[in-house]
This record gives sequence, C-alpha cells and structure tokens, in this order.
Amino acid sequence: MNLDKGAIKTILTTFSYLLFIVLIYSLSITNGCRLFDDVEYGGEIELYSLEQILELNEHYDESDGCYDVAYIYQDNIVINSKLYAANPKNYLLWKDLYSILNEHKEVTALPDASYRYGDVANNLQAGDRMLNSNNIIEVFLEAVPEIKDIYKDEMEFWEGEFPGLHNIFGDVLNPFLLEQLKTEENSVLLQRIFDFLEKMATSIDSDIDNVLVVTILARIGDDIGWLKKAVKYMGSNTLKKSYQFEKELGRSLKPFQ
Repeated sequence: MNLDKGAIKTILTTFSYLLFIVLIYSLSITNGCRLFDDVEYGGEIELYSLEQILELNEHYDESDGCYDVAYIYQDNIVINSKLYAANPKNYLLWKDLYSILNEHKEVTALPDASYRYGDVANNLQAGDRMLNSNNIIEVFLEAVPEIKDIYKDEMEFWEGEFPGLHNIFGDVLNPFLLEQLKTEENSVLLQRIFDFLEKMATSIDSDIDNVLVVTILARIGDDIGWLKKAVKYMGSNTLKKSYQFEKELGRSLKPFQ
C-alpha cells in the first residue's frame, strides 16, 4: 500500500502511541532506522539512533523542554520533558504542533497520545480554533454566514450524502468568492473570506491544505485578474502557498510582484 506524505503524517499524528512503540523497538533492536525509503529517491522518515539523539540535543533548551528523537517529512518528533513530568502518557508529539499549541495560553495540557485533531481544537477559544476536517464546515459558515443558503442548496442537491470537502468548497465557496473578486464591491467580506483561507493555510490537517491549494487557490489562479485582486487580501501563509502552486504550474507570477 502506497501512502502519500499527508496520509503518513496524519496516521502518525493521530496514533502517536504507535510511533512510540516503533521508536522503542528501533532503539532496542537496530539503534535507529529509516522507514519507507525509496531505493532511488530515498525518504524522509528517520528514527534517530541513541548517538544521534545525544548529539542533536547537546544544546538542549530547558525552556523549550523538547528532545528531538525522530524526523518525519520536514518536521521533528520530540519528547517533551515537561509534559512527561506532568503525565507519562502524554509527551511524544510533533514539534510544529506543540509550537502552535504553546502559543495559546488557554491550552494547559495536551490530550492523551491518541488525540485527534478535533480534540485539540476544542481546547482553543472559538475564535482561534484550529481547523480540522471535522469542524471546518462549521467554522466556515460562522466566518462567512452570507454563504449559508448556497451551502444549504448544495447539501439538498446531494440528498443527505456528504459530498466531500473538495465539492463543497469548489461548488459553494469558489463561485461566490470569484463573483466578489470580480466586483470588489465588498472589501470587508472579501477580507473575511481570505482570513478564513489563512486559517486553512495554517491548519495541520493535510486534507484541509489539499482543499485550499488544489480546489480554491488553483481556481483563483486560473485567471490572472482574479489572482491579482486576491493577492491584496491574502495572509502570508496563503500567499506563500498560492505563489508556490502557480510557480509549480509555470503560470505567471506577475500578480505577486
């Protein structure tokens, strides 16, 4: 079975206790290892050996409290000594995720190692909720209530079947957003929409990132006029993703200049 980067990261994030088991076996049997390596292109999943762990954490930051123990697709897996002291079942996590959560003072403790994105999101204030595949529609409609009737019509069309996030944002948001970009009669509404897209751009849920780039930003980039207008409202993370996508497609980058 072939898994893409997003799928692997989602699995390992959601079931981090499995990673812990693999890590322990890696240290005790092979003293570190690499997983899912391609014979031609290599890979980006490495569980560090004990020697590597000691070397990488030579300048351990006590205030941070994190020890690097593995590297998986451009992010470090860490053991957080402070969390371990508070709860021995709750200390192995993605470093980027911990950094994001640590910025929110209301998060006093992370869930058990088997947490899901939705569980983490519920610990944040409603205005700052981290988007995940379970809450994105609710947050979307809260952010852009003007689109509720269009969303209702879309759901009625599917007769109770969930159409999937790509269909929802492609059929509901895209036409509405492009119409707003054409006229620019309501800049406040446009900014609200792009503020929501910025939340999508900072989500750790790979499915949301895929919807943002492949369904929304790609459609905006289909017309250089739409893109030129949209750039004015984009947050920094949305802008980076849009620029990178247009660059990869070989399309004009003039709107970003």
